[in-house]
Amino acid sequence: MGKTALSVRPRVVLDTNCIVSALLFSRGRLAWLRHAWQSGQFCPLVSRATAEELIRAMRGQVSPCDTPPRT
Repeated sequence: MGKTALSVRPRVVLDTNCIVSALLFSRGRLAWLRHAWQSGQFCPLVSRATAEELIRAMRGQVSPCDTPPRT
């Protein structure tokens, strides 16, 4: 039996900043996003570049253009 439109989870493209905010701030503006993701309400999609950026962000590695200028 095929899947109906109601049984197919929507696929959602997520930005790195949204992912970080949703994961780190349990009571933040994007907490609903983490809860929806965890409960299977959608299928998250990220590009390879976004995944690599997320890994760097979680490791604390930022690129030189992301650091504030020295004064």
